[in-house]
Amino acid sequence: MTRRTTTIEYLIIEFFTVGILSSLYLLVFDRVLQTLAPLHWAILLAYIVIAAVLFAITRANGARLAYLGLGAISALMVLAMIADAALGLPFSKAHVANSAGLGWSYLFGFGAAGTGSTFAVSFAFTLMLVSLAILAALSYARSRRA
Repeated sequence: MTRRTTTIEYLIIEFFTVGILSSLYLLVFDRVLQTLAPLHWAILLAYIVIAAVLFAITRANGARLAYLGLGAISALMVLAMIADAALGLPFSKAHVANSAGLGWSYLFGFGAAGTGSTFAVSFAFTLMLVSLAILAALSYARSRRA
C-alpha cells in the first residue's frame, strides 16, 4: 500500500525544488560568490547536499525528524542570507571602501549600477530566500502533523 501525498507535502516538494534550483544557479553563475566568498560557496553547497538528504528521507518514509531537520536547516540558511546582506558580505572580506549597504545593493539590487549586481543573481538570491523561508515554515508545520 502506498502512502498518499498531502497538499502540504506537495507544497514542500515545490518550494524545495525552487529553492534548490535557485541555489544551484548561484553556485554556478554568481562570480562574486565564487571569487570573494569561497567559504559561503562551500556552505551553500553543503546546504544543498544536507537538504537533499533530508528531503529524500521525508519522501521515503515521512519521518517527523527529517521534516524538522529540513525546516531547521532552511531557517538557518534564511537567517544566514539576511545576515550576509546586512553585514555587507562578501564585500566586507574584500575591504571595499564605503561598503555600508553594499551587501543589500548587491543581493537585492537587480542590476543596480556600481554594485556588481546582476538581475539574474539578485532574482536567484531573492527566489532562494523566499522559497527557503516558506519551505522552513511548511516543513515545521508538517513535522507537527506527523
